[in-house]
Amino acid sequence: MEYVQGKTLKEKLAEGTTDYFRTLRVEVTIQSMEVRKITQVVQFSSEKMQKLNLFESPRMFCDIYCLEPGQKQRVHSHEGNDKIYYVVQGEGRFTIGQEMRLLKSGEITCAFSGELHGVENTSTARLTCLVFMAPHASWKDSTSQGH
Repeated sequence: MEYVQGKTLKEKLAEGTTDYFRTLRVEVTIQSMEVRKITQVVQFSSEKMQKLNLFESPRMFCDIYCLEPGQKQRVHSHEGNDKIYYVVQGEGRFTIGQEMRLLKSGEITCAFSGELHGVENTSTARLTCLVFMAPHASWKDSTSQGH
């Protein structure tokens, strides 16, 4: 039930008060939900690991990383940004801080601000990961740089 100045819309209309309704403005923003099918986005390259953006805003990004056997993301860190890795398919060796661990499909890990992190496909099959970072490390530069 909708209320206007403490009364139902029906009660307010029954009062005959039209001044309020003359100044009432309704702003409607219609946005369609963005949906991606990961299997249609995944791309592999024999030359290097692929980073494919799924979603991006000034506050975060969500990429899909596609690694052929032997490919890796170098170990690095970000100050002020947290990064989450979720293994969609395959398995690989993930570095978080000083620890390295083999993660498989369905497993997830997080590198918090300032922690070293990276991934290497040490298996003989392809590795696909969803990668999230917040806040976005470089929104201005994101159109020209990888994550």
